[in-house]
Amino acid sequence: MYPRYVYLVVMCAFWFSLGVSDFDITSINNLKTLDRDLEPVIVQGDAVPNFASARVGQNGELFLYAYRANGDVWEQIPFQFDERDASNNYFNRNGDETVGLDANDELIFMARDVGDRALASWIDNEDSKQFVRYEIKIANPLALDKVGWVYLYRSNTVTLSPNLPDYISYFKSTTSNVAEDKVTSLFYDLANAKNGFPKDLIIPVSAGGSGVDLLDVLKFRAKASLVVNISIDEDDILFQASKSDSIRAKDGRVRVIRELEATLKADLPFPFPDQEFDFRTGKGFYYPYSANLEIGIPHLSDVSVSEGRMSIDLNATAASPNMKFVSANNVGPFNVDGVANETVNKEVDNVLPGGNWVYINGPQGTLVHQFPLEKTVGGKREMYFKDNSSNDNGDTGDKKSYGDTGIFLRDGISTPFTLKYQGYFLDKDRASDIGSQIALNEQNPLQFESTPQDFGAVPVELVAFTAAVDGQDVQLAWITATETNNYGFDIERRIGNDEWVNLAFVAGQGTTTTPVHYDYLDRNVPSGAYEYRLKQIDTDGSFEYSPVVTVVVGVPESFALAQNFPNPFNPTTEIHFELPGQVLENGKTPRTVLKIYNILGSEVRTLVDEEQPPGFYRVSWDATDDRGQRLPTGVYIYRLRAGKFVATKKMVFVQ
Repeated sequence: MYPRYVYLVVMCAFWFSLGVSDFDITSINNLKTLDRDLEPVIVQGDAVPNFASARVGQNGELFLYAYRANGDVWEQIPFQFDERDASNNYFNRNGDETVGLDANDELIFMARDVGDRALASWIDNEDSKQFVRYEIKIANPLALDKVGWVYLYRSNTVTLSPNLPDYISYFKSTTSNVAEDKVTSLFYDLANAKNGFPKDLIIPVSAGGSGVDLLDVLKFRAKASLVVNISIDEDDILFQASKSDSIRAKDGRVRVIRELEATLKADLPFPFPDQEFDFRTGKGFYYPYSANLEIGIPHLSDVSVSEGRMSIDLNATAASPNMKFVSANNVGPFNVDGVANETVNKEVDNVLPGGNWVYINGPQGTLVHQFPLEKTVGGKREMYFKDNSSNDNGDTGDKKSYGDTGIFLRDGISTPFTLKYQGYFLDKDRASDIGSQIALNEQNPLQFESTPQDFGAVPVELVAFTAAVDGQDVQLAWITATETNNYGFDIERRIGNDEWVNLAFVAGQGTTTTPVHYDYLDRNVPSGAYEYRLKQIDTDGSFEYSPVVTVVVGVPESFALAQNFPNPFNPTTEIHFELPGQVLENGKTPRTVLKIYNILGSEVRTLVDEEQPPGFYRVSWDATDDRGQRLPTGVYIYRLRAGKFVATKKMVFVQ
């Protein structure tokens, strides 16, 4: 029996004074709350090891479903498996890919398609009941209550639904230029020029755009010294039509993978011979709403690179009517109008490189550009921005610039290095905070956990787990709604980041469908802040952990102000501090005051200003001032004063 330890919710302590009949277990929420619809979810094969022998691809045996509690309906959702060889290569030339689902193969689906939790439901297919299914829970690490579920089934008799959407498609070039291929999503169309770089971008009317082409070209620039000074751009990338594998692509329902091999040609003045270098992009990943592209600059022997740039330039359509430009360090907004009158902040984020985002919005649609950059590339890095419709004969594309934005490098550039672009192509009228939210999400990808489940198994449903302090004793109590093959519970405790310690074992009820109350008393616990958890063990030895509960026993021995976490943060952070027993002031307990100041020293928020007894405290701050207004990105100072104790620390808010 595979364990299914279902954590429905952690309840309040007073529930344990009530009978089980005083609350309705069926009302506990297991509905989808995940709200990051733009992102793909990628699950490696080693997360579903029981399916290692299953066929994938055409005539595959694995199918992905979402459960819709409203109507008790199972629905197939779009998915794909991308196989990789032992070197993680998607395009295996050696033909040594094993049959079946390998540990490094990938399952891909969209977060928008996840569903509710299916506690007591199975698809209507007898063959699937011979195998386990995998329940895959997806959670937002920035808000762990935002969750959703999908279910991976194995069957030899299920077929793909004919109504299953195909989110994205790849089309080979229809011209003699092999690189003029195209990727079409339900939400955007992206066509490439003869150099293999994007040149057309359309957000169709059906996806909330205007249906017009917005893009001039994705640009690449490098200045180098090779006998003489040379300049290289994307037009110097050449493809050989006779080389059939110079462009390789995999086309699935959820993503397209594409990579290029070409020649980078450097034209030198007479009498020097022209130079050619092997050029190969990193893999490009195209998803329903976004594209992740890489330009890999090879090792150039005897070449000194002084400047490098990657940018994406729009065309005149973006200026009529004007689209608006905002970036992480430019709240603007600036008009994209081809008139060179904007003075932009070119500073880039070296702490969080994924924070280098740009937002461009108008009735044509919404574009969010990101330029992730390794901190080791280049001695000086800055944002590139040019909005000037005057002809520039040294430029490429239409030789004009409309909201041309990207990343610019100079000094200390060593080859090889990689330039990256991540673009989201969305419907119009998106608010500008979509840029900071996408950047934050990229830095905090969706998390998942997979659990094998047998048909007909009753899960161990933990509906309540609490801890209460009585002097130096801690009373633990928990309730299960149902149990299957439940051998029992190990009770574990830790303080701070120490290792978990096994305190005791409480026997389970085996298999039962009626609620069971459990309790345990942890006696004579030293002062401190403790965490407790349950390790539920099945009769076959498999196990799962419960959520963690925290208690404070006794009082701290000294004052302390901890560094906030997370830091940098968005949208909220926590500040922890400790108060020991304090000397009275005029017969009263001294006030505890926790305030936030901006970098100029001006007070912006009072978080605590009251008499507080000794203990361990945590306070949350959401980057708003005392009027509830959101504060700008920047460095802030927090200061704790408790009696004669004063401590100050810094933190960084990013958006």
